[in-house]
Amino acid sequence: GLAQEVIYETLPFAQRRSLHSALGDVIERERADELPAFCGVLLHHFERAQDDLRTITYASMSGDRAAAVFASTQAVDYYGRALALLENMEENRAAERSLLLERIGDCLETAGRHRAATEAFEEALTQWRRREGTRAMRLLATPTADQLREAELSRRIGISHERRSNFDEALRWLDAASDVLPPRAGSVGADLAASKSLTLFRRGEYPEAIVWGKRALERARRAKDERAIAYAQNMLGNSYVAQGALKKAIA
Repeated sequence: GLAQEVIYETLPFAQRRSLHSALGDVIERERADELPAFCGVLLHHFERAQDDLRTITYASMSGDRAAAVFASTQAVDYYGRALALLENMEENRAAERSLLLERIGDCLETAGRHRAATEAFEEALTQWRRREGTRAMRLLATPTADQLREAELSRRIGISHERRSNFDEALRWLDAASDVLPPRAGSVGADLAASKSLTLFRRGEYPEAIVWGKRALERARRAKDERAIAYAQNMLGNSYVAQGALKKAIA
């Protein structure tokens, strides 16, 4: 190891970059069907080759793999490395920054760092709104996709406030999400209604929580999303228990 380090340090920087790039190319070509398994090695080489675009790709992929096994701190580090490179690029990469910030927010939520998660989600929404093109042009192009993403980010901000017991702020963000939600919102609409049910439940407003739990269940059934159906049923059960309606809760 020491011999390798000494020899490596004798190489000119330009030669190091060239060798790292060449080796990264070989791994990409020969392991094309299993790149996620080699993303850490590819990140190592392309980062040292100063290939920013491929560094972003493999840092993001490494973050996804770390997040999948709940290695939240490591995932945030990987996403942060990709984000730092995006911020230094001249062209508008706001949409990509938004996606990375959302993933960072998810990892911070998993780690219980709800205040930091709120900040990450809010910045993700800001970056989403800054992407290329005017809002009017974007909505004319893909209204449903644009509105769904804005609603989902607003919902995540609301939930991060709910987890800190900031119920008024949580409801404000959830209402803002409802304002931009398109008519056929599918699972996003079901999740939004369930999130509002949860927040109202936590605030002790059980009748309203039941109303929104039923809306969540109706939307989830229309979307045929079994996960969302189960979550809506769970929220309704909690609210019925709190009201003493045990038979309904059990059902």
